[in-house]
Amino acid sequence: MSIFTTEEKNKLESFLSLVDKIKQLRLFRENLPVVNIIFDISSKDAVSRIEVLDEEILRSVLLDLRKIFAQNEATNFGSICNLIYKKVNNAKIREEISAVREAYNRSLKETEFKIEINDHKVTPQEALKLWFNGYYFHENQEVNKKLFGTYANFNKVIKFQFMAAVKILAMHTFHLSQIVEKVVKL
Repeated sequence: MSIFTTEEKNKLESFLSLVDKIKQLRLFRENLPVVNIIFDISSKDAVSRIEVLDEEILRSVLLDLRKIFAQNEATNFGSICNLIYKKVNNAKIREEISAVREAYNRSLKETEFKIEINDHKVTPQEALKLWFNGYYFHENQEVNKKLFGTYANFNKVIKFQFMAAVKILAMHTFHLSQIVEKVVKL
């Protein structure tokens, strides 16, 4: 007999199915870099260029990862963690859930790639909100104005942080899916 109700088990299986789909996307299947900085110093006129992840690849990833990031989605990272923590009485599994949740939350707050504009630290979480709400999904006018107005000179750098955050949070999600795979069998 399962420790999960039918509805809870369906939620966990939907999460696993979504994660499997995300893993098959080109960004993860081919382990593509989100930013590639190239320097050619073979001549006197050193050249540099920055290549960013193809917009079509990024959009395909965002459509599915949004279901992991959005608070109101059944497959939201936090709600999956909460469900497992609440239902599973195994100390090792609970430690794993706590660790992956802590790593996920820490990745929203800080990164090795730090951006500060006029003494304001732009966290990965803010970069996610700016690009999700100001450009990709909602086109919130106030957020869009901040992204393309106030931060216009910096929005490409903020996008680098956004793309890096997306990939890092996806890795935490993949880790969570390994835990979920173990517990759905309980």
